[in-house]
Amino acid sequence: MPILTSHLKRWIGQINAHHRAALASLSGVAVFFLLPIALLDTRAIASWDVASGVYLLLAWITMAGTDAEATRISTSNRQSSLAILLLVLGAACISVAALAFMYKSGHGLPVWKKMLHVALSFLALGFSWLLVHTRFAFHYAHRYYVGGKGARAAQTGGLNFPGERKPDYLDFAYFSFVIGMTSQVSDVAVTSRVMRRLTLAHGLLSFGFNVAVLALSVNIFASLI
Repeated sequence: MPILTSHLKRWIGQINAHHRAALASLSGVAVFFLLPIALLDTRAIASWDVASGVYLLLAWITMAGTDAEATRISTSNRQSSLAILLLVLGAACISVAALAFMYKSGHGLPVWKKMLHVALSFLALGFSWLLVHTRFAFHYAHRYYVGGKGARAAQTGGLNFPGERKPDYLDFAYFSFVIGMTSQVSDVAVTSRVMRRLTLAHGLLSFGFNVAVLALSVNIFASLI
């Protein structure tokens, strides 16, 4: 069993962002078509939950099993800032859809089905939030070790982590989730203009997501009790 686990971690660590997205999408599509057509609304939210859950599982296994050198090597693939923006907008849209789904479930449904809808909706909200900041963690790692493109290609670094060791994925995840939860940096110093702009955009998006989506979900949930 330890050998099997080791091989599984090594295999997951070798897949890139495109592979993770493809596997997650295939999982979501499979769930959508396996659930009965009568549960159209339910299977749409369930498909997102499964797809985002698979992506997060693969991403965090990759981050947990990667040291600084492996992080530097794995960040060599080109990563688009536009893809990050589209992901954030998509996650926000899914979250709004989940809120509408949860609000709709509060009227005229049996208690067990209402609770199922609420659970699926909160999973969609939670996974959307985790997905945004997990994806930003990968982007920070890429910008730190590889830099941008064009005139910014040589602008690596930009974050000063405490201690002498080079940062790995979990260090970038720490930085990303601190911004996601507080919209500010903590003990990690931002030392380049490119990273400051990226951090500013991340902080603004995080604040908007937290206020507009998560706060609204609490109000809707309270109205269902």
